Amino acid sequence: MNLAAAASLIVATSELKVVQLIRGAMQNADAAAGHGCAGLALGPASCGTIGCGPAATIEPRRTIHPTPRFTSRVVFHPTPRFEPRPIDRAQQAAPAGEVAPSEPETARVTPSPLSPPWAMPVWRMPIEATVAPRKLKAPAAAHDIHNRGVMLDLFI
Repeated sequence: MNLAAAASLIVATSELKVVQLIRGAMQNADAAAGHGCAGLALGPASCGTIGCGPAATIEPRRTIHPTPRFTSRVVFHPTPRFEPRPIDRAQQAAPAGEVAPSEPETARVTPSPLSPPWAMPVWRMPIEATVAPRKLKAPAAAHDIHNRGVMLDLFI
């Protein structure tokens, strides 16, 4: 066993001893105050044998199984509401002796100023002449030797 392993073992045992001493002091303080079990015995079984109270009994969790209720779906039937509507005496129905005309009106078809594309084949459609764009003449740029350095002078 090397030196590092022996040192870690010594430190672990000393820390365990400190914890045991602290628990023993706490149990002795509880026993002196009359709140806990006397002695160094640990756990609920040791408390039950010394006289601190009955041993704890572990019971299963209580479950509730309610009876299912199946009810019908709620259906609302609203009260129908009728609102009076104004009656125009001029548009009332014709008397029983007269019969309304049975022929419908003729459809009014208005021709479109544009013909549909499928009405004339493509090879018969007139081709519009394309206009060539005009070329613009840009003025020739003059040399900027007389302006050289002016821009740098503005920023310095």
